[in-house]
Amino acid sequence: MINALLLSFLVLFGRLPVFSQVTIKGTVINTTDSVIAFQKNGSHPIRRGEDSKRFKAKINRNGSFQITLPEDEISEWVIHFGDDQFQIFDLIKGQTLMLEADYSEPFPLRAIGPSADDFNYTHFWWEAMQKRYYSDTIYQKRLRLASADSTLILRKAEYQYATQLLEEYRKNNTLSDQYYQWLKAKYQYLPYRLVGFERLTLGDKKVIFKGLKQLSFSDDYAALHSYDYSHLVDQYLHYKFNNGVYPMNVKGYLDFVVRCKEVSSLTRQSVLARDLFQLTKSLKWDTLYNKYIRFIKNRALLGYITKERTRYLTSLKTIKKPVPINPNLSISEIFSKYNGKLLYIDLWASWCGPCRGEMPNAKELKEKLAGRDVVFLYLAYQDKQEAWLAARKDLHIEGEHYLLTPKQIKEVADLFQVSSIPHYVIIDKKGRVVDRNAERPGDVHETLLKLL
Repeated sequence: MINALLLSFLVLFGRLPVFSQVTIKGTVINTTDSVIAFQKNGSHPIRRGEDSKRFKAKINRNGSFQITLPEDEISEWVIHFGDDQFQIFDLIKGQTLMLEADYSEPFPLRAIGPSADDFNYTHFWWEAMQKRYYSDTIYQKRLRLASADSTLILRKAEYQYATQLLEEYRKNNTLSDQYYQWLKAKYQYLPYRLVGFERLTLGDKKVIFKGLKQLSFSDDYAALHSYDYSHLVDQYLHYKFNNGVYPMNVKGYLDFVVRCKEVSSLTRQSVLARDLFQLTKSLKWDTLYNKYIRFIKNRALLGYITKERTRYLTSLKTIKKPVPINPNLSISEIFSKYNGKLLYIDLWASWCGPCRGEMPNAKELKEKLAGRDVVFLYLAYQDKQEAWLAARKDLHIEGEHYLLTPKQIKEVADLFQVSSIPHYVIIDKKGRVVDRNAERPGDVHETLLKLL
């Protein structure tokens, strides 16, 4: 049942928040495809992961198509075409776009008409950055060999240039204010997040923490709209709380967040909202919700939590029918090796802090289920072999391991609706998907017992 506070919120604020829409019309040339597919690629500052479902529109005989996509703010999207080719672009809520797609071009999508300048900016930015940084082998080598301090200096210079590009583009084109502000925040905080991402496996946390201390975590706009800012705040507070060590005491951490005056009130609220959002499946939800919801005053943040909790409670009432895996997928060969066994799949990566943080819980879960017909299957998602092997050794991860290929990553993303990691899946003894968004190792024990 929905607890009293949650019910009161629904009564007070009315219906749950809904997605805005982006309507896209366009034409496609130089392709034999019968559909055009769009997939969300970005991460939300509160929800973090996004639904990675592919939205497909039929391409008519004259090459035209039309589709309406869900977007409640601004987010990065991607279109896949050809052999492992793709184009990334940003979509902004409420817009209507006219696109021309020429699949013979390396960047096939171009917008015309209203809001075209917003859409076309990503292509402009990418070409300039590719020319100056991404195709510069000397610069890329410097990044690989640099210390964490030097890497941060290089990344900050890189995104200072990106900011210059933004200002240049804005002078010569009609860029919406909301998109401009969103990009400004992205370029301000992304360099710090990239350094954390690149140095995580090296254990260079002290240097990362030193870099984070250069920031002032009082950006109210970024607290609600910037994934990069939210990621950095989490890192900073985690380091302040217990030097960034996993696993950590959740209640103790949330108490620390409430007390921490080094960050602004709205930033603290966003951290609490983000953590409550991620804990909607926790057995301790009621206790945590009742204690910490009173510290969250922002309606938008409250809406995210309420919507997710309601969605989860609704899903519990729905009888989930197992879904067979398409035997033509290359990943089906992996799963077929374990016919007759219950599979608990962990999609993870060496660079993913929360993934690593769950490994002690996974070890405890394995001990509880020792001798049972369950296989712990670890699928490395967008990882590099050297870092993947090192993380397996450092974390003492026992189980079945596979480093997914780009093709398998696409298959897994579609089959299991993967939008972020860690992501967990349960496949029954007959090889059918029972739960494509399963609970984390710390919470899934009872579920696996019932299936066994």
